[in-house]
Amino acid sequence: MNLSPYHSAWIASNLGLTYCVMGRLAAGERVFRQVVKHHPDYLRAYIGLAVVESRLGHTEDARRAATMIERLDPLFRAEEWGRSQLYTDPAVVEAFTHDLKRAGVQ
Repeated sequence: MNLSPYHSAWIASNLGLTYCVMGRLAAGERVFRQVVKHHPDYLRAYIGLAVVESRLGHTEDARRAATMIERLDPLFRAEEWGRSQLYTDPAVVEAFTHDLKRAGVQ
């Protein structure tokens, strides 16, 4: 953990993604907002934020997160991220991919 300045952001972002999977969207949103506040260039937090804001129906906030994803990684693609085997349940991956695309992520 001493090798990366992002270890706490990674752990918190995983918690936020877990909240999303559990349907605890407000908790996930709070976690992701704290991560981007302290690590404004942490891509994984913006991925989660785009998903949670999309699910909450916060279209403009979801689009802002999608814009940050594109700014931080212009080559990022929702489909490729979904194929990275993040979750064993394909329905979870499909839902995340769908929400990223709905937010405006390619």
